[in-house]
Amino acid sequence: MDKTRILIVCFAVLGFGGGCDGLLCNCTTSQCEKNGYRCETTGACMASASLIDGQEQHMRTCIDKEKLVPPGQPFFCLSVEGLLNIHCCYTDYCNSVDLKVTSGLGAQRYNDEQPQYPVFPKLLKILLRKYNSQANKIVLNGPATNTSDTA
Repeated sequence: MDKTRILIVCFAVLGFGGGCDGLLCNCTTSQCEKNGYRCETTGACMASASLIDGQEQHMRTCIDKEKLVPPGQPFFCLSVEGLLNIHCCYTDYCNSVDLKVTSGLGAQRYNDEQPQYPVFPKLLKILLRKYNSQANKIVLNGPATNTSDTA
């Protein structure tokens, strides 16, 4: 199929204002308010439920392709049982799922494309602080952790 046909198909399917390479996601961050609470990315859509100060918090956003590291098991797509449940997906508006933070054995999985592995809470807190400071300027204040080095 030549480029002209591809462009015609894209315009017919997406309309003249859409793009052919961007993934559209639901977005609940303040930066997305002006765009009708949606974002566009070449990476992934993400939905998360986290437990912060005993309250369940929900967020939907886009993750840039460059932040999906390591490939196949990106840090931003990992859940932590009892603290954080994350769903990453790769089709338009696929992050409309309603997640809950789980307790007990086995975090809820809504996506078989990305396996979920437990990570150390301290590493997770660092990653979330960095991501949230960029995504929606939220600083997570979790329970105090032991920061002494034993190594």
